[in-house]
Amino acid sequence: MKSLSSPHLHRFAGALLVGTMLLSLSGCDDDFVGGTEPEKKFEGIRVTFEDGRQGGSIGDASDDWRSIPQVGLTVIPAAPNPVTIASDELGVPTRTSIEFRLAQAESLRLWVESSPGVPDMELLVGTMEAGNHVLEADFTGKQPGIYRVYLSIRREGADYTTYGDLMLRLPK
Repeated sequence: MKSLSSPHLHRFAGALLVGTMLLSLSGCDDDFVGGTEPEKKFEGIRVTFEDGRQGGSIGDASDDWRSIPQVGLTVIPAAPNPVTIASDELGVPTRTSIEFRLAQAESLRLWVESSPGVPDMELLVGTMEAGNHVLEADFTGKQPGIYRVYLSIRREGADYTTYGDLMLRLPK
């Protein structure tokens, strides 16, 4: 039997170590399927009251409700947020206001997703004039959880999109 010289032994040991590490890493996370990352859930909201005052955040809301100055879009966080789900027996709707300002008339779309990539409802598709706009979003009949509200402007073939997370919760 022929023995490996020291340089060959080090290469073999190094290859064995790298191969073992790759095997270990490939089985370390059951959420990874087919080489894709696990689905991320929406998390974090900016807390706002009925009158629009802000009250901090729950979770990471650092990317929520960002304005897009390049297209003259100013966004105000949804209010109230969180939204308490109203009782269906009373016939009271579960609503929040989404406010934004357009510097010029724009073609836009406003929609809600219940989880990443899963559209739940369209709130608006069309052209809106320049100025301040307040839309009442009705979440009556929706389940508790965090929803993502998207606002997208389409200009010259490009989409400019911002979003904010909204929490629906049961009454205390």
